[in-house]
Amino acid sequence: MGLPETIADERTIRVVVPILATFAIESFTIREFTLNLSEGGVFLPTEKCCPPGTRGSLRFQITQFDEAFTLKAEVVHVIEPSNDTERPAGMGIRFLDVS
Repeated sequence: MGLPETIADERTIRVVVPILATFAIESFTIREFTLNLSEGGVFLPTEKCCPPGTRGSLRFQITQFDEAFTLKAEVVHVIEPSNDTERPAGMGIRFLDVS
């Protein structure tokens, strides 16, 4: 297996790495592999999205052998499903209360 792809832009460095993530609120849960991960958040590809401002918990599990960990998180942007294959549908989720 090769090293994860790194993407740099004017905002932050993101790493493209498959990590199983679960975003949950009281009435909604989505479980997908992340598309990219950064110091401040994650992009979760999905066609079922919550509106920006939605707060919930974000649970990560690196491998089936690693213990999962959970963070508080907030949806900050949504990309709606479209015919644009360059931009997959999903939610940009930022981490809250992370030191």
